[in-house]
Amino acid sequence: MVDCVDDYQINVPSKAFQALGCKVDAVSPNKKKGDKCATIVHDLEDGRQLPTEKSGHNCYVTVAWDDVSVDDYDCIVVPGGRSPEFLVMNDKAVGLVKKFVEKGKFVAAIGMGNWLPAATGALKV
Repeated sequence: MVDCVDDYQINVPSKAFQALGCKVDAVSPNKKKGDKCATIVHDLEDGRQLPTEKSGHNCYVTVAWDDVSVDDYDCIVVPGGRSPEFLVMNDKAVGLVKKFVEKGKFVAAIGMGNWLPAATGALKV
């Protein structure tokens, strides 16, 4: 996760998994534990054809990147927004998703978050 992650696409799945009793962590290859990641909300204002971006509810990195072990998790969820544009160019981010794929773990992606599984070659047409 990096700045400009879609607010709903990070917060709704996180809260839903937490409500089910799942452990949920947020990680970023470029941020430290405790760092804030800015989220965005797309707002379609009257008279505009394209939505504007407003500040969302933000989220915080809960685990340092180097402390993430795929074996400690059942799945990975990659939210959308503009952050996948940056993450798909980051070898560490693509590599983490690839490890989930290789271990047969669940990989979920929302919107533009699908760019990361696509970068691993996991998505087939």
